[in-house]
Amino acid sequence: MQQYKKRLRLLVEEIGGEIAYLHNEALGIQFESRRVEFVPTSRADMEAIVDLGNGTQTLYLPKQYCFDVTDCLSCKHRAAKLPDYHVRYLLQLSDYIQEEQGEQPLKELQTELAQNPDLERRELGGNIIFPTYYRGILILRYDLASGCTNVLEFNATTSLLDAK
Repeated sequence: MQQYKKRLRLLVEEIGGEIAYLHNEALGIQFESRRVEFVPTSRADMEAIVDLGNGTQTLYLPKQYCFDVTDCLSCKHRAAKLPDYHVRYLLQLSDYIQEEQGEQPLKELQTELAQNPDLERRELGGNIIFPTYYRGILILRYDLASGCTNVLEFNATTSLLDAK
């Protein structure tokens, strides 16, 4: 979970939850009475132990889905669906560039970051994919919930060519 800690901490901060660093690289996330504990089981996989207040359910997932599970947990109606969680497509920067003609808004954000490195937050807008910049990360959300939320490092020098 080490490579996900910073991005997950910033996501939780942005959406109003609490994070706790537990033993053995596990992470605990809480929104009101809804909680999840991410426990690494291998280099690529984890257990997500979800508690919605009526007992726990364990999901076995690739680690990069910690962002989507956390995003789901933050909303009561989406959290209720977590016991039936299925791995779907994980959004990438290239999806925003291709589906939303997002290259120009990303370039504008990079220019703004170069001029103001202390920029805290910016919503980029979209029709289906909604990116939010927050303190060095880009949160990608899919409006129709058919794609999974992803969180990427993003700064003034992030290559957009690799994302195409």
